[in-house]
Amino acid sequence: MDDAAATTTTTEPETPGSPAKAVPLRVSDVALVQVQAILAGEDDADSLALRIEVTGVTGVEYTYDLSFEERALAEPDDLIYQQGELVIMIPADSVDPLWGATLDTPSAPGQSGLVIRNPNR
Repeated sequence: MDDAAATTTTTEPETPGSPAKAVPLRVSDVALVQVQAILAGEDDADSLALRIEVTGVTGVEYTYDLSFEERALAEPDDLIYQQGELVIMIPADSVDPLWGATLDTPSAPGQSGLVIRNPNR
């Protein structure tokens, strides 16, 4: 992947119903609010990105690592894009496994945290 493709900046559509740019992982509106609230408590929040990496497999499901990392530390082939105010960073080898996935909140009442709904196995 060349550098131009690796540092693509994508934003959500400004009007409902307008076409969105293709990115591997979307963040649901409710998860976006939650992540941005956590990010706001970090030092130098403006320099950080949400890094989402596939770290392995447990059974038939992928395992993930989510962290806030300095954008300046991104590898040249990392995919970096923006959804709303949130900058998302995905290592190159995690892009394909995350294609079509959504970062969301649990659907079961009373559960907290974040989940990744991923159609890939």
